[in-house]
Amino acid sequence: MATAGTWDRVSEDIVSYVTIEAQNTWGNFVRAYYLSCWLGTHLRSGAKVQTAPVFTAATANDVLGWAVNKYRLPKNWKKPSPSGSFDPRDEPKWFKLDTLLDLCTDLKCSNISTIRAAVSAKPNVFRLLPEFRNFFAHRNRYTMRSASLAASGLGLPSTDGPAAALVFRPPTKAATTLAEWLIDLEEAVQDLCS
Repeated sequence: MATAGTWDRVSEDIVSYVTIEAQNTWGNFVRAYYLSCWLGTHLRSGAKVQTAPVFTAATANDVLGWAVNKYRLPKNWKKPSPSGSFDPRDEPKWFKLDTLLDLCTDLKCSNISTIRAAVSAKPNVFRLLPEFRNFFAHRNRYTMRSASLAASGLGLPSTDGPAAALVFRPPTKAATTLAEWLIDLEEAVQDLCS
């Protein structure tokens, strides 16, 4: 954490990197989790995730195809490449909570109540991390405004910019907002795999 007078470009770069990678890692986890549910993974408790066949899916690419086209009008549906795979840019925004909840509901995952509980316990990280990630990835006046509004909504100072807001530790908190969000993501993963 930067202290007064030590905030510099390197510190901001580190916060930017951690924020972007936190969202990327969460999105990659959700994608793998969705596929694992379809495959009937076993949770740490030993329970096997059951799904109801709501569509014919013979391969993981078929299940990804369902996810790719879930949010598109039929006339805009994407087709797989000759190898059967889909372009990753066509895949849904895995980091969004609605994606995980909608797709696992569609699969009729037997652990859907666990999924809902795990992601609803810490809503700020899922709602606001993308605002900060978008600022660090795109850095324009619109993303700056969104990140500043998100910081203000959390009661964080936004005058020194989004990076400084994320590493500010309110006196009533044990850690910075970014550190708390990383812990929240880790706890969500642990809960989803229980």
